[in-house]
Amino acid sequence: MVYTKTGPVLLAVNPFREIPELYGSKQLSEYLQPATEEEDSLKPHVYSVARSAYQGIWRRGAQQTVLVSGESGAGKTETTKFVMRYLALAGGGGAEARMSAVERQVLESIPLLEALGNAKTLRNDNSSIFGKYIELQFGRDSLADAAAGAPRLVGAFIHTYLLEKVRVTGQHNGDRSYHIFYQALAAAARGGESAKRLLSCISGFQAVDFAYLKQSGCNVLGDNVDEAQLFDTTVTSMKELGIDDEVLSGLVNILMAVLFIGNINFVAPKNNSEGSEPEQNGQVMDPLTRACKLLEVDRDTMSSALCKRTMKAPGEGVIRSALPVSKAAEGRDSVARHLYGAVFTFIVERINAALMAPRAGNNGRAAQLPFVGVLDIFGFEFFDKNSLEQLLINYTNELLQQYFNEVIFEHEANLYRREGIQWNPLDFPNNGLIVDLIGKMPTGMLPMLEEEGITIGGNAEKWCSKLQKAHGSSQHFKIVKHRQGNFIVQHFAGPVEYMSMNFVDKNTVAI
Repeated sequence: MVYTKTGPVLLAVNPFREIPELYGSKQLSEYLQPATEEEDSLKPHVYSVARSAYQGIWRRGAQQTVLVSGESGAGKTETTKFVMRYLALAGGGGAEARMSAVERQVLESIPLLEALGNAKTLRNDNSSIFGKYIELQFGRDSLADAAAGAPRLVGAFIHTYLLEKVRVTGQHNGDRSYHIFYQALAAAARGGESAKRLLSCISGFQAVDFAYLKQSGCNVLGDNVDEAQLFDTTVTSMKELGIDDEVLSGLVNILMAVLFIGNINFVAPKNNSEGSEPEQNGQVMDPLTRACKLLEVDRDTMSSALCKRTMKAPGEGVIRSALPVSKAAEGRDSVARHLYGAVFTFIVERINAALMAPRAGNNGRAAQLPFVGVLDIFGFEFFDKNSLEQLLINYTNELLQQYFNEVIFEHEANLYRREGIQWNPLDFPNNGLIVDLIGKMPTGMLPMLEEEGITIGGNAEKWCSKLQKAHGSSQHFKIVKHRQGNFIVQHFAGPVEYMSMNFVDKNTVAI
C-alpha cells in the first residue's frame, strides 16, 4: 500500500475466498471502529485502506482515490466490493439498520452491475469485464451523528467502459458470456410468477440452444450457485434503483432478443449467389421473428437491414446493394453487441440518476462534496488467442503502471532525501518505451491502426508489415514469423502474442 497526493492506493489484492473470516462481519466491525493513522498503519488490510480513505475526507478534508489493480483474476472485483461496503457503512458506525436509502442503493447497485458487466472466465467465476470508476460522495445530513460529526454517504456517480462487448457474441473455450443470460435462463426453467411475466419468451430454452452461449462449452457457474435466485436479486436491484415494471420488461426483452439474434443464420438466395437472406427452415417462429417480436420492430425491415447495405453516392442518391452471407453474419453480431451495450449504458445512467447527490452539478460530481473515488480497472490479460480487446486492456494497464511508477519514484525519492540515503534513480523500473510503442503519435501501434483504417485497401496484413518497418528494432516488439499476422509485445508484466486478424475492422466499427 502506498499513498498518492489524493489518498491511498491499493495494488493487486486477492480476497482469499477460502478464508471467509478474513473479510467477515467481525473483521469489518473491528475496522469500523475509530482509529488513529498510526493504528491504521499497523494493520494492513483492505478495510484498513478503506478506513484510511474515509479518515482522509473526514479528518483532513482531502479527496481520496483508491486504485484496485492486478492481473485478470487477481480479485479486484471482490476487493472493490469490500471497499464499497465499508464506505457505505462507515458513516452509520457499521449498523446496517441505520443505513440511509442512498447507502442501501449504493450496495444494491453492485449485484446489478455484476449481472450485466461480469462473467465467468478461466481465472475467476465473477470477473468484471468492464472498467469502472465509482465516485462515492460524502456529506452530513439529518442521519449523521451530530456529536461525532461523521460524514455519511449521500451520493455516488459511476463511470464505466464496457470494452468487451465482443464477449456477447463469442467467448474463449471455458469462459461464459455475461451472467444475466444464464440467470434469466435459470429463472425461466424454475418457473414462477416473475418468470411467467418477464421470461415467457425463453420458456423451454437452455443455454445450449443459443449460438452465442454454447460455443465456449461452459454454461454452469458452480454446483452451489443458484442463478435463478441471482436473477431475482438483479430484478430487485433494478426496482430499488427506480426502474419500473414497464421499463424492466423492455430491458429483459432486448437482452433475450440478443440471444435469438445470434441464432439467425443466412443463406444465399437462389437467384443471387452473392446476396443473403435469413434462413427459415419452415419454422413458424424462426429466430428472426422471435427477435423482432421482442424488439417490436418489423420483420421485413430488420431482414433488409441485415442483408443489404445502404450507401449515399454523390449525385446518385441512395444505393442499396445485397450483402454476402459472411457480411450479413458480421452485421448480425454487430447489432447484438450494440443492443447489449445500449442496455448496459442505460442501466448505468439509471443507477447514476438514482444515486445522484442532491447538490450534484451537471457533470455528475457533487458540488463542494468530498468524495472517495474507487477505480476498478481491467486486469492485465493474456490468453491463447489475444485480439484488439486484450491490447487495449493491456495498454490501459501500461498507462496505470507508468503513473504508479512516477508516483512511487517521487514518493521514494523524497523519502530517501529526507533520510539521507544514497541511491541510483536509474535502477527504478520504467515502462515508458512500451507506452510509446503502443500509443505515441504518429508511429505508435494504435495511431498506425487508426491510419490503416482510413486508408483505401487497408488491412491487418499491411498494418503488421508497417509495424515491422517502424518497430522491428525495438526490444519490446517482434513479428512471429511462423504465424502470419501475429506479433508479440513485451509488456511490463510479460510477453503477449496478439493475432492481428480483425484488428482494423474492429477499430473501424463499433464492437
